Amino acid sequence: MVRALDGDWGGLLLSYAAGDFFVGIDLMVTAMLVNFLLMTLSVLNLGRRNPELASRIQFMRSRTAQVVVAGTGAILLATLIGVQIVKDVTADTPWYFHAFYLYLIVLVVASLIFFYRWSLLRKRGVDLEARFQTLPEN
Repeated sequence: MVRALDGDWGGLLLSYAAGDFFVGIDLMVTAMLVNFLLMTLSVLNLGRRNPELASRIQFMRSRTAQVVVAGTGAILLATLIGVQIVKDVTADTPWYFHAFYLYLIVLVVASLIFFYRWSLLRKRGVDLEARFQTLPEN
């Protein structure tokens, strides 16, 4: 079975190609921080975007607690991302050893693929709002 390259394999491959193990580690850390930031922003937005789904949350049911924890997390994660970017961009190495620039390249390519596939679904007449309004059952 063929498995697509995900962030971990891509980071390891990049480390090997660049001859620098820490480029891959920095790339994975940056990706992880951005993913967690997006999760906290999703928690903040879920109550407004999908109240029915938000009402089914089993952990930390208090909306106030959710907002405080997710808001604090978003601020801390954004700060860590800023520190990571500054540290990476100011390093005295060629651009291809900077995980931030490589992450942006991967992000742009992945976004182009996503929006292409999203537009294909729209052209086929799929109601994307309805399709993603509920979570699939286990």
